[in-house]
Amino acid sequence: MLGPLLGLLSAASFALNVTVIRRAVLRASASQATIVTVFAGVPIALIMAAATGQLFRISSLSGTSILLLIGGGISQFVIGRYGNYRSIQCLGATASAPLRSLAAVFSVALAIIFLDEQVNFLMGVAITLLIISPLFTLQIGGGSRKSSIATSADTPLPPPPSGGSSSETPPKKHPVFVRKQAEGYLWGLVMGVGYGTTVLFIRAALKDSGMAIAGVLIAYVAGAVVLFIIFAATKQLADAKGVTREAAPWYMLATVSILLAHTFRFIGFSIAPVTLIAPFQEISALFVMFFSYFINRRAEVFGSRVFLAIIVAISGAALLASQA
Repeated sequence: MLGPLLGLLSAASFALNVTVIRRAVLRASASQATIVTVFAGVPIALIMAAATGQLFRISSLSGTSILLLIGGGISQFVIGRYGNYRSIQCLGATASAPLRSLAAVFSVALAIIFLDEQVNFLMGVAITLLIISPLFTLQIGGGSRKSSIATSADTPLPPPPSGGSSSETPPKKHPVFVRKQAEGYLWGLVMGVGYGTTVLFIRAALKDSGMAIAGVLIAYVAGAVVLFIIFAATKQLADAKGVTREAAPWYMLATVSILLAHTFRFIGFSIAPVTLIAPFQEISALFVMFFSYFINRRAEVFGSRVFLAIIVAISGAALLASQA
């Protein structure tokens, strides 16, 4: 049961990250979100590895395992995360959630093909339920959608700077969200490939090693190095300097939440099969709905189909957990 529990914790942490990133990219770029959350995650991962003692036992990992973790870091943090944040920016947190089901499809398929993992009939039914549950929330039709988004779900915009009065300063306009469906789905596919292939690297590198935290550190460092090279070459590193005071706390929460998500995920994949852990990530779509209701209520769309999605997902999770 520890594997499914870690899968649920990872899904909840990932959902919180998606929700707060949605808030941050209302007034920022996906590249800025990627740079900040990956670079800021490196020192936190270093502290975690040192605190657990795994930092001083990295040499116990084989060269092959380290190379696999480097590959996983690039797949996760360069391809998957950037694709995820671009998809969120184009579609919103709730509308992009079903696209993350692609990651589980890739993960399970690759685990069966390359890791020789087995799926029985009940597990197949459970995985199918978990993968299709977010699809009930998918909005069909319309290439774009505009909505006025407040900076908080229930609170007004901040008062004007000192030295002026509300009567003298024009009211601050809410940012207008234009839903770019085709572009969002394309980046969702990129995200699915990146996240889906990552688990193959993690499982192969960390299986029964007990070095999951060290694995997180290696993957973060690898992702940060590649991102630095890419963004330096494209002159996008300056984006990191443009973090506004309003976005800073959301980025801090995003950095911590996604680091926790990956930690739970790496530990889970180090002790349990991919076919057992990966499908639980699909419940993150429902956690996104929950967090978005309280954080981004005006920036997302909620409907009665969410309840059906919850029922289907819970049924799949319970059935899959029973096979653990």
